[in-house]
Amino acid sequence: MVLYSIFTGGTSLPFFYESPRRADSVVVARQMRERRFDSALILGTGSRCRFGCPRVIVCAPLRKFLPFPTTFWLTCPWLTRLSGTIESEGGVAKLGSWIESRAPGQWVPFNMFHQLLRMALLSPSAARFFRRYRARLFERLRGGGAGGIQYQEPHTGRV
Repeated sequence: MVLYSIFTGGTSLPFFYESPRRADSVVVARQMRERRFDSALILGTGSRCRFGCPRVIVCAPLRKFLPFPTTFWLTCPWLTRLSGTIESEGGVAKLGSWIESRAPGQWVPFNMFHQLLRMALLSPSAARFFRRYRARLFERLRGGGAGGIQYQEPHTGRV
């Protein structure tokens, strides 16, 4: 597929994030101090604030050889609080209802793109290993949609 060829499969950086700067691990550790976080997951920075601090980090698709559900992790304390407020007021359910009522099926292409992205972040050698020797785990990794949901094809229920 064409989208897959855009990404580099973990061997060099894709166009949508940059390598972490030296100070980034310290900044992210401070930003994430109230959450359980493993700094080994950081592949790079997806977005920075006007002060140069990471707002969004890009995470590895595997943590300790198990699928890690979060590809993009919001780290900015201000944005995290704002997002938490929206979520606590039912924002996720409202978005789901809106998508289902006004744009049914529009989430499917986004989830499919997310799957391609996660697989592209996995190094080619790791993908080959998991496909060959850990097929169930590979399917779990491959089947994960945005936000860690398990993607299902429309009307078939197949993962």
